[in-house]
Amino acid sequence: MIALYIRLSLADNDLDEVKEESNSVVNQRSLLHDFVKEHPEFSGEEVEEFVDDGYSGTNFERPAFQRMIELVKQRVVTTVIVKDFSRFGRDYIEVGDYMERIFPFMGVRFLSVGDAYDSDSHQVGDDKDLEIIMKNIINTYYSRDLSNKITSTIWSRRSRGEFVYSGRPFGYLIDPKNTGNIVIDPKAGKYVRLMFDLALEGKETGQIADELNKRKIPTCGVYNHENNIAGKSRSRGKTKCKKFFWDAQKVARILSDQVYAGMYVSAKSRVIVPGFKKRRKTTPDEIVTIHNHHEGIVTEQEFAKAQEVFQIKRTNYMAPYKRNPLGGKIVCGNCGHVMLYNERKVIDCFYVCPLQKKSKEDLGCYKDRINETPIDNLVFRELKKWFQILHSIDTQLKEQEQRTWLEIQTIGKEISSAQSKVKGLQSKKVSLYEDYSDGKISKDDFLSAKGQLTDQINLCRSALNELHKKDADLRKNRKKCLPEFQELIQKVDLFENEIILTRTMADAFLERVVVHDQYHIEIQWKWNDLIEELELQPAEQQVEK
Repeated sequence: MIALYIRLSLADNDLDEVKEESNSVVNQRSLLHDFVKEHPEFSGEEVEEFVDDGYSGTNFERPAFQRMIELVKQRVVTTVIVKDFSRFGRDYIEVGDYMERIFPFMGVRFLSVGDAYDSDSHQVGDDKDLEIIMKNIINTYYSRDLSNKITSTIWSRRSRGEFVYSGRPFGYLIDPKNTGNIVIDPKAGKYVRLMFDLALEGKETGQIADELNKRKIPTCGVYNHENNIAGKSRSRGKTKCKKFFWDAQKVARILSDQVYAGMYVSAKSRVIVPGFKKRRKTTPDEIVTIHNHHEGIVTEQEFAKAQEVFQIKRTNYMAPYKRNPLGGKIVCGNCGHVMLYNERKVIDCFYVCPLQKKSKEDLGCYKDRINETPIDNLVFRELKKWFQILHSIDTQLKEQEQRTWLEIQTIGKEISSAQSKVKGLQSKKVSLYEDYSDGKISKDDFLSAKGQLTDQINLCRSALNELHKKDADLRKNRKKCLPEFQELIQKVDLFENEIILTRTMADAFLERVVVHDQYHIEIQWKWNDLIEELELQPAEQQVEK
């Protein structure tokens, strides 16, 4: 199969509500199909398009690209054609990795029409190599420069107090006179005001949620969907399931948002490297805060008072969760809400799904109670098993690291030997030429011996290149997360002699416990991503009780 890969940058503005695709995509499609038709060698081949419309080229987290690579791995796709290198990607290291390592290894032919590049006819060491490298570097820096300019523009708009995202907080609408500002939504604003009024009366967030549900007030998602309003998530009221209930978490998010006191607070996080998605929290001096920025639904004094009541109630509410090991970590496997903890003095405490408890309908959530003691014991047993597994992984990693290091040392010696051999053969060529110049050997003998030496030197250099690649692969594949894993093992050593599950242990190791039903409980540990990166164990664990 021939894969025609097409990508449109996020920065492209050639989209509107009428056109499903941009002219850029249309032009790329036309160019690639014409290219296939003009080359008889592709006649009869199956052709499929892979289009990522509106995705950045600075990384390869694109759905169509990932689908294409899966077909490459399955040996279905044998040829990949792109308009130019920048359409394939703008990270010159990653693009080079695909061109020089991944595609050749998988036997895939790669063609870039605009760059006149064909991997089948390209030879390593060609004059075109430098041109390809420079193009990929320029593509990378173009993308990062563009990202820097966009970021600077966004920060400039933030400093002026403009809302830079398309959505607006619940209770507000886009100001028709100034799209960078907000005005109170006459209907939803009353709902928000009601929440603050109830909080000021001393109501807990759970009690406020119950009151909202009794009055059949729609949640943010339902309200945005019914009124075609883009919320903070930028989606126009798209909801995951038909469970439209207020809960304590939803109420708490609104009560703690300073926007309702007329304050503009922006830039709570920012990208670490321009062009990449990884972000960090901003420092206090980087956060943009403007008082009296817009009309508030409550005053700053009312907001501050509500926070005092909210924090006191929250402290009292969270006390049982802090006392028990798994408080706040057990979630419903159907709706994803944190299960309510019910504390009892005489018999065992239990957890229950808040949505299922409030609804008279069958929402698909687990209806029964999950008793505290059995689930604590279950998590503790599994944690003890994992302690043994982690120690075993630690031993494997240390042995693997030792083997890799010994192999790197061996290859280093082979590289030194090969380099010495090349120098020796080159010295023989010099001596051979001197003998010919001095008339000690004939021209025919000189040319014959020179050809043999040249062939030997080329073979040695080829072997040397392979050794360098092998050395680079070994160094690249050494586990960079070993220090992080060693920190985990130190925590294991600290807690492995405990005889019961404690809150400190749960906070150190446990991400959450997902309850599907009494017999299907999924335990997700904080080391899941680390273990997955090490490729030694599955990232999640399903426990059958």
